[in-house]
Amino acid sequence: MGSEIANVSRSSIEILEKETFSNYGEPEHRAWCGVKDAHYKVIGSLAEKFSGFTLLKPPKYELAIFKTLALLWVIKEKWNLPSKFAIYFGLLIPPGEYNDRFELEKLLKQACQSFNTPSGEMSVTLEDFDCKPESAGITLYLKNNPKYRFNQQNFSVVMLGYRNASLITFKRGQPINKYSSDLGMNFMIEKFRNFTCKKNPVSELLPIIVAANSDLENANTYLNKLIDTTFINNTVSQLQRLKDGLHLSRAEYFEALKNWLLEFIPFDNNIVVFCGGTAEFLRSEIHYFNGTRNNEMFIFDGIKPPNRIDRYSLKERIYDLYCYYLYYLPT
Repeated sequence: MGSEIANVSRSSIEILEKETFSNYGEPEHRAWCGVKDAHYKVIGSLAEKFSGFTLLKPPKYELAIFKTLALLWVIKEKWNLPSKFAIYFGLLIPPGEYNDRFELEKLLKQACQSFNTPSGEMSVTLEDFDCKPESAGITLYLKNNPKYRFNQQNFSVVMLGYRNASLITFKRGQPINKYSSDLGMNFMIEKFRNFTCKKNPVSELLPIIVAANSDLENANTYLNKLIDTTFINNTVSQLQRLKDGLHLSRAEYFEALKNWLLEFIPFDNNIVVFCGGTAEFLRSEIHYFNGTRNNEMFIFDGIKPPNRIDRYSLKERIYDLYCYYLYYLPT
């Protein structure tokens, strides 16, 4: 399900429900939810119809409430569950918001008692609520694999996502400090946006940036999608500006990220583990960064989710979540 979210009124929901094709398609593409007939949100690709976008400023734990309600409805539809059921629930939030986990649990349990969905009112009981900081899944994997000697060395685990960059430091297995920043992939996207002429949404910019960076020989093909002129001379000029912008925004992004990491990674650290989709995007930069302060650095790829779970080939974007799932499941 997409990360876009938009506020809508009850009347907008009523109009949406009357549309002929509103009940067609997969549930994750037509999800909305409402609490107490006052707060309605549309989630994912449906939110784009209401000019919704990926919200970056509100705390993730606040957005998690409505996204969770929408997700519960999608689960209900896909598994043909009744409108009332119980669930064991676990999630990962940025380390900088981890202190808000108790407030999140309270608000989420209240909201789950009764909420509106495209198929009517639902009520879900959270039999268990487990909340960990992002990168907790990777950390659990490292701890439980003797080859990493997690309890004998000093580790820093860096999670690089779309919105945030987070860092948790460990000393001989014990957590020492947690940090979060806004240095996720969006930092580079906003830098690159300054070189474009069109107001392209992130859903368009992100795949173009990733594709153009990973396939340099065909970068022009991807960047041409962002050109908004039919004059040949202007086309050449815009393309060159986009290519320059792609290089500069990536360089400036990693420089900012590197400076942030050097500020908070302890001097006595032994190993830095990078994880998350943005870490894979920055693989070449991380390779050259390796060895700073005599730290060993690597991008985590110790486990591969089976195809039945990673059916959309998300790969490194779900390694943390999958590891968390494996260690949460037995409990």
